Amino acid sequence: QTYHPRCFKCCECGLCLDGLDFAVNEEDSYKIYCHKDYFKIFSPRCAVCNGTIDPIQGTNEVVRVVSADADYHIDCYKCQRCQMQLTDEPDKMCYPLGKMLFCYNCRL
Repeated sequence: QTYHPRCFKCCECGLCLDGLDFAVNEEDSYKIYCHKDYFKIFSPRCAVCNGTIDPIQGTNEVVRVVSADADYHIDCYKCQRCQMQLTDEPDKMCYPLGKMLFCYNCRL
C-alpha cells in the first residue's frame, strides 16, 4: 500500500508512523498499527492474569509457556496451591487438572 506521510497513521491511536516501525493486520492489510497497539490487540493473553504476553523489549520475540492449550507468562506458570514455579524439570513439572495448574505433590 502507499500512503501520504500525513495519512500513514496507526488505525488504533492515530500515531503518525512515518519513519517508525509498524505492524500490519494479516487479515486486513489496510489496517496498520504502531507496535504498542498491535501487541495490545493481537498478543496472546495469559490464562492466569489475563494480561497480554508482550515481546521482550527491543525485539519481536515473545517468551511464553504453552500448556494444555493455554498461554502463560513465565512468572504466572506456578502451582496454584503452593506457588512453586513450574518448569520442565522432573520435580517441578506441571500436572494440570482442568484449567488449574498443580505441581505433582499438590495434585495428589
